[in-house]
Amino acid sequence: PAILLLFFLFFCMKIVLNQVINIAASKQNTILGDLVNFSINLLALAALLTLSTYTGDRLMFVVILFGAVPVLVLAALSVWAFRGPYAQFKPSLKEVSWTKAKDIMNLGSKFFVIQIAGIIIFSTDNLIISHFIGPETVTGYHISFRYFGLLITIFAMLSVPIWPAYTEAYQQGDLQWIKKINKRFIKVWLFSLPVILIMFMVSPQVYSLWVGEEVIISWKLSAIMALYTATLTWGTIFVTFINSTGKLRMQTICSIIAGLINIPLSIFIIQHTSLGSAGVMLATIICLSYGPVVSVIQYKKLINGTAKGVWSQ
Repeated sequence: PAILLLFFLFFCMKIVLNQVINIAASKQNTILGDLVNFSINLLALAALLTLSTYTGDRLMFVVILFGAVPVLVLAALSVWAFRGPYAQFKPSLKEVSWTKAKDIMNLGSKFFVIQIAGIIIFSTDNLIISHFIGPETVTGYHISFRYFGLLITIFAMLSVPIWPAYTEAYQQGDLQWIKKINKRFIKVWLFSLPVILIMFMVSPQVYSLWVGEEVIISWKLSAIMALYTATLTWGTIFVTFINSTGKLRMQTICSIIAGLINIPLSIFIIQHTSLGSAGVMLATIICLSYGPVVSVIQYKKLINGTAKGVWSQ
């Protein structure tokens, strides 16, 4: 109980202190978040090196380590930021506007539902594969996912600094700038397609160098992972813009549906096809269809000023 309480306390403190990162991101200073993550990982690694000589309660030590380090780093950063470059954003109870709390909570709850759905979709894959196919296939699935995920990570890094810029441009009605940036993103995506194809073609050699010959990864799994990478990066182009506008009602509805059907759809594909673990990723692609399909429609409606009802909420 003490460990759980301590973990929850650190978790709550991190949520509060992490606002300085969000403020920096809203000012298009996304590198600050990267520096914080690097510092946290570096300090955590240094502390872990002492674990081998620690003779007390190791579980408590790990909880304190991974809970206290982020809190201390974020606390130090907050003191520096709110006394320096972000002094105008320093939190104060006197500045709280309770009339805006409802709107903030409404938007926050939508993001929360979307994130929970994402956790359900991505965290259950390994469990489903292990139970219905076999635990020995989880390793191959995870390796393939990580391999193609490199390109997804790069795409995410490109989209993060655009988010606050989109927000500012949309509020100012600068739709031409948004269209221009969107077209550039599409060009980057088109350039990534041959890269994905090359990654797929050389994947057997990469797997062999990475993990040796013991782990067998089928071409079907690599092909589905390549498809997943292409569809997810395509959806990121439009989802980034929609998230920046706060028009999340349609995405929230699609996320709830995706979270509900992901597990039964994965099991159905496993039991009625020969795709194996690749079928689980295929189910994930189907469940994430909001990004590559629905978000494109919503983007066009918002840009053209024709969004009504759930599309504009």
